[in-house]
Amino acid sequence: MDTVLTFIQNRTKMLCEIYQKEKQARYDAGADDDGVLAITLDGNDIKVAFLDEVTLMTLNPEIYDEMRNLINQRTCNGEIDAEMDFFYAAVGGESKLIELNVSAFLG
Repeated sequence: MDTVLTFIQNRTKMLCEIYQKEKQARYDAGADDDGVLAITLDGNDIKVAFLDEVTLMTLNPEIYDEMRNLINQRTCNGEIDAEMDFFYAAVGGESKLIELNVSAFLG
């Protein structure tokens, strides 16, 4: 997991740009743009992909539930009261949800 977390730390801005670009492309296509940027270690390769909520729920229901709980805690009158975005880090059977404000990194 340390390898993936270091990768995220060293490339946060680039990963935020990828996340934002994927969300915008999905929004423009009329698709659901809710999801996470998944960063996984596959052998010696780090892979990055956008996962929509349904895919995340299928792959890792516990992480999906954690994400939904965080969103629900920050929702007031149907509106999210703070900018929130999520990265999903996974190595083998170990996974972690990382919450951040992508807009803060992209200024």
